[in-house]
Amino acid sequence: MSIDPNSWYRITNQAIGPGTALDVINANNDGGLTLDGTAPWTGQFWHIVFQSPTRYILTTMFTGENMRLDVLVLGTNVTQPYLANITGDLGQQWNLNLQNDGTYKFTNEYTGPFVFMDICGSPSKPCLSSATDDVGQYWNLSEIETITASSTSSSSSASTSSSSSTSTSSSAFSTLSVTLSTTAVTTPSFLITGSPTPNVTTSAGQVSPTAPSPPSTGLSSAVKTAIGITIGLTVVLTTLIILLILAYCKCRRRRSRLEPRLEAPAILSMVHQPSSNPHSELAADQQLPQFDDRKSAVRLSPMSELEQVTPSSRWNL
Repeated sequence: MSIDPNSWYRITNQAIGPGTALDVINANNDGGLTLDGTAPWTGQFWHIVFQSPTRYILTTMFTGENMRLDVLVLGTNVTQPYLANITGDLGQQWNLNLQNDGTYKFTNEYTGPFVFMDICGSPSKPCLSSATDDVGQYWNLSEIETITASSTSSSSSASTSSSSSTSTSSSAFSTLSVTLSTTAVTTPSFLITGSPTPNVTTSAGQVSPTAPSPPSTGLSSAVKTAIGITIGLTVVLTTLIILLILAYCKCRRRRSRLEPRLEAPAILSMVHQPSSNPHSELAADQQLPQFDDRKSAVRLSPMSELEQVTPSSRWNL
């Protein structure tokens, strides 16, 4: 869908539906935005002016061409979109990225391509949040009518009839969209409390958007890295020590099993070694018994007597 720069558009959110539109809060006249029921209010008539193939400037019929859609910056936090006086800064230039389903995703030149216009809070209000691809980050553009001279003049008169305090407050907030002020800033009435606040840092004029900062845990990233490295080294060293102990114990058990086998040949050589006097190596209590000659003579005496018997005596028997 091509955007006609000569038409008024109504901006609705995909998550809420076409019954609620992006509108201007006119209670405090400070450029705050809200989501209100669809109606022919001039705060819901948006003029989208072409700047480049995807870059646009957005104004409303209610506040006139002198106030543009901008981003509110408090300190280093970009909080939400609002309407501010013309400054020509990056915060007043928006990228409308057409999606396949015909919806648009709004990003800002100041916050970069990773921060989208979203809905936050209850009741829902427009805010800025990091890329999550949530349905609240998809917006619909519905053409209302063609811009005429009468509608332009009525919007100018509406803007002129605003009180001087309105222009003062809008001027004060518009300077916040281009500088990261360190001075105290009065919180605007339309600020959404508790909404996500993407952080942006500037370096040499370039913007580097990041995701919302996580809650502080009291330890810096360097300390956390050092702790992680220490734990990792401790685990590695402990594992190596355990492996060395197991290897040492295994080696000792293997050596204890091999020692008896090495001594066995020596013992066998001692047993089978020949000796000139085998009885000399025996202990005193293991000496072989000595035969008594007298006893052996007595045992042999009958044999000798029988041998001495003459043949004549055998016949006499």
